[in-house]
Amino acid sequence: MRRLFPAALQEDRSIYIREATIDSITAAVDERAPETDEVVAIFLGEAHRPDLDQLVAALNERDIAFFGGFFPGIIHGAHVSASGALVVSLPVLSPPVLIRGLDRPGLALPDFPAFLTRSPPQKATALMFMDGLSAHISHFLSEVFNKLGSAVNYLGGGAGSLSLAQEPCIFTREGVFCDAAVVCFLPLASRIGVRHGWSHFDGPFIATNTDGTTIRELNWRPAFEVYARAIEADCGETLSANDFFSLAKRYPFGIGTEANEYIVRDPIRVQGTDIVCVGEVPEHSVLSILRGERANLIAAAGCAARDCMDAGQAPVRGTMVVDCVSRMLYLGDVFEEELAVISATVATADGSADPFGVLSLGEIAGEGDVFLEFFNKTVVVGRIYE
Repeated sequence: MRRLFPAALQEDRSIYIREATIDSITAAVDERAPETDEVVAIFLGEAHRPDLDQLVAALNERDIAFFGGFFPGIIHGAHVSASGALVVSLPVLSPPVLIRGLDRPGLALPDFPAFLTRSPPQKATALMFMDGLSAHISHFLSEVFNKLGSAVNYLGGGAGSLSLAQEPCIFTREGVFCDAAVVCFLPLASRIGVRHGWSHFDGPFIATNTDGTTIRELNWRPAFEVYARAIEADCGETLSANDFFSLAKRYPFGIGTEANEYIVRDPIRVQGTDIVCVGEVPEHSVLSILRGERANLIAAAGCAARDCMDAGQAPVRGTMVVDCVSRMLYLGDVFEEELAVISATVATADGSADPFGVLSLGEIAGEGDVFLEFFNKTVVVGRIYE
């Protein structure tokens, strides 16, 4: 079986492509010459990306299985780029599954391959990428987990633009879509590390009125009023609707869980007195406002990398990083220190190839009996093993 990627992420091996054009991407695909039991994953940086409809048409001429999307950034080793592409050949158990309708609460899943529910393989990983601005991602993931449970591990994230303007961002042989997801099953084991480094600042608050990704009330009062009062007292700045995210990115919400871990929700804009987040906020959930120190976020990334090291020393096929774009916005000039910590941890463990991945609008992870979740402001590191 062909390697997941070469010994290093080098441009001359056509894994990371600096200038993502239809010609450069199809040339990389042709060089990889995917076999019938493989799929080509194409991750595009949103800047200077090619026309996706034309790219799909060009790839369909090659009669291969493929999927992909565009993201705020592409991770290659300890570096991040807003443009370019990653082209990766992956062994698969079945063709990628396209799922549409993530804008509707009553989503009906298509049939997954029967062997996953009847007699799941001993090792399998589901790569899952979707429109990160869809309104019902958590419901979709809940339905997936209800159907597949712990038969597979889960790794992926949300595609889309840093502008937070929703547009078609997921593509497969069927076309280019918004409010859609693609699921691809790999015959490979994995270990998943999930960390964020954010800590409690204020609360708890009860989300007394929510609608999907929108928080209308906190403690029976307008959400923006409660949130603004809390963070303005801490930072000494005025929170405005026009420049909401520049300050709110420092103060995400945390949903309390039974495991005393927070699932982070990223507040991205204000509509009247409502606060819109990336990812759903259940009504009556208990929320905290979180705050982060840069050193703690970077240290958390190293912990995520260490968490996914396999004690059995199984042969490594690769390391995928799904890192929230708002971590990059918060960390600024030191963000690549976070990626460097992950890369150094991987290299120290076994000298395997540099990590690759994406900056995402929300992160997906689930391993073993741990419930499949949609995270924000979190770094997910997935080690893929034979």
